[in-house]
Amino acid sequence: MDNVQTIEEIRIKRGCEYVIRRNGVNIFGKKAVSDTEFDLIFERICGGSYHTHADNAISGYIDAGCGLRVGVSGQAICASGKVINLKEIDNLIIRVPHFIKDVSLPIIAKMSGICGGKGILIYSKPGVGKTTLLRDAAVILSSKPYNSRVVIIDERKELYIPEMSKYPLICNYSGYPKGQAIEH
Repeated sequence: MDNVQTIEEIRIKRGCEYVIRRNGVNIFGKKAVSDTEFDLIFERICGGSYHTHADNAISGYIDAGCGLRVGVSGQAICASGKVINLKEIDNLIIRVPHFIKDVSLPIIAKMSGICGGKGILIYSKPGVGKTTLLRDAAVILSSKPYNSRVVIIDERKELYIPEMSKYPLICNYSGYPKGQAIEH
């Protein structure tokens, strides 16, 4: 790949060719991912310990750090109608986080004009840039000319990325349940 920045997602399925989504196009790998290869990739994503990530995995993802979440699917193990673990994990979906400067400027301009300090709801289908927009908005609002104090409540550890650490007016609550973070 000549430009990693354009990769949006990588899908790895046991026994199938991997798929890289780049610039909105799915690019299929040339060979199927073997059980050994899949297990090695999964072990590395988990940092050598699935059990450390089991609570998140039953919610459908594993936190791989630096704003990178890996979707996981397999066979659910249920008790009393609740998923308590996963087995036979066979699918990994790696959404590649991006920081795109100034993508939120039009939204920020609208917020200042209409919202008057009130909230705004941002919604869309998956994969079109909501998280990227929020990252950029946090950086812009915490910088000149706004110099606003920005608090990020990042329960799933996907919004805050290392590039944001150099902005002193951004405070990050990573991994906190939303209610507890709001109390803090």
